[in-house]
Formats: sequence, structure tokens, C-alpha cells
Amino acid sequence: MALGTSVFSGDWAYHHRPAVESSFTARVKIERVADEGRWNQATGEYDGAGMEALYLGWASIERVARPTRRDFVFDSADNQMVRVQLPLDENEADPVDLRWQSNDILTVLENDTNHMMVGEKLFLHGWIGSSHDWLHTLHFTTNAKQDGA
Repeated sequence: MALGTSVFSGDWAYHHRPAVESSFTARVKIERVADEGRWNQATGEYDGAGMEALYLGWASIERVARPTRRDFVFDSADNQMVRVQLPLDENEADPVDLRWQSNDILTVLENDTNHMMVGEKLFLHGWIGSSHDWLHTLHFTTNAKQDGA
């Protein structure tokens, strides 16, 4: 192969995108804490807490690694790494500037193939893509400490 040529056509990723997106079976919402609010001791909740919607739409959710448990003295945490893929062009939330940050929160709203996932919360831990991305590929983790489980 000569230098400067590629195994794939430059349009390959765009051509096959609809085939991959047709496998998205989960409807999700990704949000970020916009305002933490103030702790109300009487109610035991935060008053005025607000969330900013970053993404709303279909996604693919796939377990990446085995669950782990970290124990330290009287404290423990269960974690599970998960890969989430989102379409590059379709987003019902239509944010002004979509830039991912650690601990953005994904909530599974609908999943006809696995009803037990509905309501699950995942927390963003990695979002750097590659120069040949055809989808947003984000890495989340479950965290029993963060979601209050």
C-alpha cells in the first residue's frame, strides 16, 4: 500500500452509521448538575438543585468489564464499566455547547430488550474519541455510592 492511502474510503464511516444506529435499543437522558442548591435539613433534600440536559435520545449500552468491589476499612464501593454509544447527529435535548465532563449523569429511560435497566444511573468517566469516530463513544461506570443504592 502506498503512503497516504487508506484501507477504507473516507466516506466509509458515514455510509455505515445508519446500520449501527439501528441497533440502539435504549432511550437515555444525559444531564449535568447545573446548580447544586442548598441543603434543607428539615426535608433532607437539596432545594433549588437544577440539572442541565445534554443529550436525549437513543443509545447503545454495553458492559465493558467485570464488576469490581473496592473495600477500605468500613467502606466499600461497587463499580461496573459501561460503554455507551450515541449518534453524532441526533440529539433531542439540543444543548448550546455539547462538551462532556466527568460525572455527567446518564439515566436509562426506556429499554425494551432489558426492562431491568430502566431507571439505572451511570456516571461519565471518559469521553475522548478518536479521529475516525462514527458515533459518540462514552465510558460510564455504575457507582453504588453515587446513585444512593
